[in-house]
Amino acid sequence: MPQPEFAGQRDNEGSVPNDHPAASLGLSAAGLPTSPADRPGGIQWNLYFRIVSPLAALAGCLSLILLPLGLFVLLPYAIVRAIKRYRTLHPGPLQGRHGARLGAFASVLSFLSFLLFFLATISLNRPEIISRFQEMAKQTTDPQNQQIIYWFTTNPGFTAFMGFTLAISLGIFLVVGVVSGILAAASKSQTRY
Repeated sequence: MPQPEFAGQRDNEGSVPNDHPAASLGLSAAGLPTSPADRPGGIQWNLYFRIVSPLAALAGCLSLILLPLGLFVLLPYAIVRAIKRYRTLHPGPLQGRHGARLGAFASVLSFLSFLLFFLATISLNRPEIISRFQEMAKQTTDPQNQQIIYWFTTNPGFTAFMGFTLAISLGIFLVVGVVSGILAAASKSQTRY
């Protein structure tokens, strides 16, 4: 149990000595916990959010419009660009684990933008999608497959299919984001944007 700091425990500069238990717990000289941004390896989430949010929103919208290209080219480009910009303003070094967290955060923001446009597109095109399912059901010869495809035309079936599609999409966004973040944090270039 850490002991409270007393005035007699300060060294000559007025800070807590390194062998004091409060120093190992990340406490400041005043006894208050320090923020992760104050520590050399912490991520400044507010700063990164301001940098990445416009890029992630644009990448998410374009990922729906230009699906393979947007997801596998534009999203990694947005993440790498945001991490390089963040690196110029961040006081400490970035490791792979930091890049993974930054990339995952950017991919979730991008997925939220993707989700808004995906839901709007699905709600506008639902009759066409259901008619495609019905055509697929008519073309199949297996009665069990036909029954499954017809189930997708019902409200619970359609909702389950779209939920499954969104879960797979979120997984792909996260994998692309984490890998892009790790690669961006591992690169040593300090290019300013």
